[in-house]
Amino acid sequence: MDVGALSDLTATNQNAVGFSESRHYRVRTGDVSVNGVGEQALTARDISVAADAGSITLSGDIIATAPKNSRVGLYANQNLTLESTANIQANSTKAGEEGGKVELFTQEGVLALQNGSTINVVGGAGGAGGDVHLRAPRTGAGAGDGVAVSALATAINGAKSTVLEAFKIFSGVTTVTTGAGSGATLGFTTVANDVGSFMANKDNIVASLGKSGDSTFHLRAGTEIQSNSNLTVGSDWNLYSASRVGDEPGILTLRATDNLNLNGSLSDGFTTALTTGQIGTGDSWSYRLVAGADFTSVSPLGTIASAKAIDGSAVTGNLVIANNKMVRTGTGDIEIATGGDVRMGNASSTIYTVGTQAPVLDNFDAPIAGNPLYLTQGGDIRILAAGNIVGAEPLNGRQLINQWLFRQGGGNNNLDTTWWVRPDLFRQSLATMGGGDIELRAGGDISNFSASAATTGRFDTFDKTETTFDAEGNSVSTIVRATGAQRIDGGGDVNVVAGNNINSGVYFVAKGDGKINAGGAIKPQEGTFGTVLALQDGNWDVNAADNITIDAVINPTWVSQSTTNATFLDSTGRNSYFNTFSPTASVTMASAKGDVALGLQSAVLTSTTGLDNSISNSILYAPGNITIAAYDGDANVGDITLMPARTGNLNVFAANDVGLGNVAMSDADPLLLPNVNAPVSRFGGFTNVVFNQLLTHSQDLLHGNDMQPALIVAKDGDVFANSTNAIVSIPKATKFVAGRDITGLNIALQNNRATDISLIKAGRDVNTQNITVAGPGELLVQAGRNLDLIYPNVTTITTTGNSGSTNPIFGNTFASRANTALTSEGASITLQAGLGQGAAVQAFINQYVLPSGAGPATLADDAERLAAYRKTTAQSVTDFMRKRTG
Repeated sequence: MDVGALSDLTATNQNAVGFSESRHYRVRTGDVSVNGVGEQALTARDISVAADAGSITLSGDIIATAPKNSRVGLYANQNLTLESTANIQANSTKAGEEGGKVELFTQEGVLALQNGSTINVVGGAGGAGGDVHLRAPRTGAGAGDGVAVSALATAINGAKSTVLEAFKIFSGVTTVTTGAGSGATLGFTTVANDVGSFMANKDNIVASLGKSGDSTFHLRAGTEIQSNSNLTVGSDWNLYSASRVGDEPGILTLRATDNLNLNGSLSDGFTTALTTGQIGTGDSWSYRLVAGADFTSVSPLGTIASAKAIDGSAVTGNLVIANNKMVRTGTGDIEIATGGDVRMGNASSTIYTVGTQAPVLDNFDAPIAGNPLYLTQGGDIRILAAGNIVGAEPLNGRQLINQWLFRQGGGNNNLDTTWWVRPDLFRQSLATMGGGDIELRAGGDISNFSASAATTGRFDTFDKTETTFDAEGNSVSTIVRATGAQRIDGGGDVNVVAGNNINSGVYFVAKGDGKINAGGAIKPQEGTFGTVLALQDGNWDVNAADNITIDAVINPTWVSQSTTNATFLDSTGRNSYFNTFSPTASVTMASAKGDVALGLQSAVLTSTTGLDNSISNSILYAPGNITIAAYDGDANVGDITLMPARTGNLNVFAANDVGLGNVAMSDADPLLLPNVNAPVSRFGGFTNVVFNQLLTHSQDLLHGNDMQPALIVAKDGDVFANSTNAIVSIPKATKFVAGRDITGLNIALQNNRATDISLIKAGRDVNTQNITVAGPGELLVQAGRNLDLIYPNVTTITTTGNSGSTNPIFGNTFASRANTALTSEGASITLQAGLGQGAAVQAFINQYVLPSGAGPATLADDAERLAAYRKTTAQSVTDFMRKRTG
């Protein structure tokens, strides 16, 4: 909501009509009061209130409690007051999730956080606390010796960090560079000295606020650089070298009304601004980078949308990162807002956070090569572009995660299992490598751009031999047993929203939730491979108004490695493979009015990534849960295998046709597959895993307690084979339903319980190739018209009990393997043809059973006989129901 004046926000309360996700209010003139409580409280997961020219007074409740990612922002030009009754709730309710974020900013006034007011940012059970960020102008001459805060008595519950940003504005700047310049050309030394001078007053300021001894409270110097035209970063800024008086970093804000050109890198978290810089220590600077800035907006991220050129690009308000330049930091956050586009110069133009070095894991042997980094406490990255977000990843040889995410494990050297990051090799647009959430929002397209929220993992997997020397100089060998200790650091959520299309990109969520929403289509960028989803212990929820094309869903530790990490001939353990999909890892894709395609271009993908291509089919393995929905189009699935999971499932829905390639679900024992405790190498068993272990049934029924059938539904169209001799093999009850035909497929199914019914039902014809079903229960094949058993040769339909199929077409599927966990009794087979549209049961009831029905036509002219018929029918229904219900 954007209004001229709105003195009382309570009057606009819209809880009753369901605005519970987000509410944003911009009030351009006058003061704003927020005083609603209870049912009148301002309530949503994401709330912001901005008073561009006035003050904000909160005396009521703001409730942003949510499972995760709560956010509350109050932004006042003048005073911002939390009265004694004020209450802000931004806590998380989901176990393991960190608390929310609260921002309270004043541009020209005073912060007054009165005694009795409360802010709650408690995390979910076992989760970290959230963050509170306060922002107010510095006071005093020069660099300042105080901050405009009259009271800081609010009870802040659950925060892992409360930051008070005391900012100073440098205006009229057009270039920032090195040296001690001032005025239009502002030097880095000038900024560093200003920050140092202010922070020399830290102890006095903190004491005056009553926060001495509070380890969660941080006073930090904010530096805001403003330009009324273009603003250019003309040289690299190594903020790690800036003054850290009081062990506190600063917060840098760059705001340009026109373009913001980053011809130099902004770097913290590393000792230098070069890619070869070593990881640093301590907390890091945060950045706000704004192009097309709206100086009438009280929000530091406020922008004015740019006009568009003929090609759809923005005319002004663009943020451009030049070739080979970076925006990176450690624990700090990166926020980017543009009225125009965000544009990357080349593949080496990158944005990332790394956090700091994670604690040591006892008894773990780190890799001796590969510059391993294990990172934690990384900052968030947020991009809000009114225009497009345009990457510059190469059309061929683009990175697919493993060029910068290295791993090892097992092998001849019994190397401890691990994966780690290589920031120096990162060329994949944007990442949080040590933890941190990612949010990308574009009003237009997101093209040729990637985003990764990675983890690092360490496992004390193997016994070690330690050699020491006794007093006589003799070597003494001691076996140190593996403890099984492990540590996984990092992870975060990824949220990607495009007002129009998403054109190619690699999106990786290692440990968290990923969401992608496109107002148009998700499709390949011309001349390159399309969109790839990667995950480990995570989930993807992908939605688009139009077509969705996903080239692959991958697990980085199961996909071929970069030859920089290890060649395919390596047998030491550096060339390793292990499954890190969690049992609950899942991908859901849904198109409102277009088609959905998954895995149709895997051959192109494996040939253009630059990874070791010796096991090209390693990209064909997806998590155990896949759901595809094309609500007004077709669904097409290429060659893909779902990794085993006890509650794993495959659901494919389409309004029109469903095309299937070699689609398989494994029911192997997940613990017997290569995992972090038992990795394999290229020559140590990976090929054997693909062709053997994944086809071997678990000794107990993996889906024995799984009551949900797999569903393949083509509402008004066909279910068909989209490749020659395609085989669909699913080791659980499955229902194939087509409005027209089911054709061309070989189908292998497995019922796990006597009550299971697998269904193959076509509104018109069933003319599949071979069908086999293992286990008990029933296989029901129904055709509205013809059931063709000679397509194109004689079709076989068999039930095998627990013995396995002898049909050679199923030789490379689970169906060829005996499953002793099943009973020897085979499923019954029922074939039905000529069913038409099925029995008109409701119409029969309406005419012949209900007392209001017309009854038999032969009784239409005989009221007495019709009454007798109705009486007899009613009695029969009563008797039937008594027998059923007692």
